[in-house]
Amino acid sequence: MDNRIISRTIQSTFFISAFIFPFLALRSSPPIVWGFAMGALASAFNLFLLFYLTKKLFSAPPSKPHGRGNVFMIAILKFPLFLGGVALLLYLLHLPPYAFMMGFSLPLAIIVLKVVGQGLSYKTTWKINDGSRTGIIRTA
Repeated sequence: MDNRIISRTIQSTFFISAFIFPFLALRSSPPIVWGFAMGALASAFNLFLLFYLTKKLFSAPPSKPHGRGNVFMIAILKFPLFLGGVALLLYLLHLPPYAFMMGFSLPLAIIVLKVVGQGLSYKTTWKINDGSRTGIIRTA
């Protein structure tokens, strides 16, 4: 896995959602279409925020410990605010929860498919500890 999987997953989420949106609009009612779109958007935002907070938390220099405290405080406040915003969004817009969850689970499905695809594209063998090295050896 490379270090750009999160940004590529967010881009793929937007492209796949934009591709599905017109077909879903032709076949379903507007609340289902908007529920799917809002779920995909909320999930992409959540994934970006988690990636940003994780990166900031582990990249703060040890000489500035207050930087980690601010990130930790934002991370703690993120969960109730984000989940409250999602609940408010579902309640105020009267979006079907199943449509929202279909859109919200789209980035997870993309990550799983990317990992499976990358795993199948390499010939991966396990090497038992032979004294010199242990781990995965990948050959193209």
